[in-house]
Amino acid sequence: MQRLLLSALLVAGALTTACNQDDDDTAAPAGNGGGGGGGTTTITAATVESATYTVDGVARTHTSGSGNAAIIFSNSGSSGSPTSTKTYGCTFYDEATDETYIEFSLGQFEQAGFGIPADDVFFGWFNTGEIPYATAGGQFDKAEIHMYDGAPLFTEWSSRCGAQDGESFNVTQIVEIPNSITYDRVKYRVTFSCKLYNCSGSAVRTITNGTAVVTVENNV
Repeated sequence: MQRLLLSALLVAGALTTACNQDDDDTAAPAGNGGGGGGGTTTITAATVESATYTVDGVARTHTSGSGNAAIIFSNSGSSGSPTSTKTYGCTFYDEATDETYIEFSLGQFEQAGFGIPADDVFFGWFNTGEIPYATAGGQFDKAEIHMYDGAPLFTEWSSRCGAQDGESFNVTQIVEIPNSITYDRVKYRVTFSCKLYNCSGSAVRTITNGTAVVTVENNV
């Protein structure tokens, strides 16, 4: 499946990768608590995931549950002893065409042992503030933004594949969402700008005026 192949690119050289999508990922909950990515009020657990940004001068907005837009969580990393790593992503995509609009990922994070991190470990990894962009796969405590062209090329565009010069990834709010039955989640608001480089070529896309509400999940 194309979604699994795309999510596997989150961490270069990752030894294990797993993705899942909950039944309610595409539903827009009532009382969205702040208006999604374009809002400025305080987000809550019910805030709808969305992303608003300008790419090469063209404004784009994606809201989970609106039109064909949906989100999927991705979780990748390496399993080992005495430590293993995790990277968490959230992708906005088109359910009808499987095209990836934009993908946000944070990591790598290191934990003792392997498996699903404990609640306090998982929640402790996410904080407000400026996060530097990764310049290669497998870097710790970095951010990455991706896009993928649709068929037939499925070209990857990534902030990782070239230099950033003054661009930013700034987490402004965080909401911890504990869940004793399934998986814990973290929802965060981020403002961002970046250059996305064609990872198999020389072209560049410029993203400005970005703001998003993103959710990550502590799954397998």
